[in-house]
Amino acid sequence: MPTALDPELDFNILLPRNADSYERFTTRFGLEPIQAHQEVVDYEQGKLLFETDALDDLFAWLTAHPDTPHTLYLKDDDGWAFVFSHLPHNIIWSVPYDLLDDDALVSMCLREGAICGWGSWNEPPPDNVADLAQAPVRWKALKRFEKAVLHPDAAS
Repeated sequence: MPTALDPELDFNILLPRNADSYERFTTRFGLEPIQAHQEVVDYEQGKLLFETDALDDLFAWLTAHPDTPHTLYLKDDDGWAFVFSHLPHNIIWSVPYDLLDDDALVSMCLREGAICGWGSWNEPPPDNVADLAQAPVRWKALKRFEKAVLHPDAAS
């Protein structure tokens, strides 16, 4: 079973970004950041852009810098690992693969207005548009959500 310390599979849901995306995600699953201190880094330039221990300050900064990607690692009370990725124009919710059954997964994708979703093996979500466009294709062996339909695992 995947945990915060040993994730195996995630289901990634690409969503349009809006002001309450993080709050809806954390409330839905009862999540807390694994690490309080957050650093936003431009890895291409090797430059620290922003750091804080206050999530309100982090999201105010990200709102003011909407093209800056940032990933937060979260966990629930049972130790399940989750990821919230802030991307230009979008966000990604990464949920442990086996935590939701297919009906709950489809319901959540439809309710949240998911653009697409895909299963992945222990890998952070892409942080650029080109890789995002290929994510559902790349992971066709795993469950994927495209055009309001959940496609089963290739093995199913």
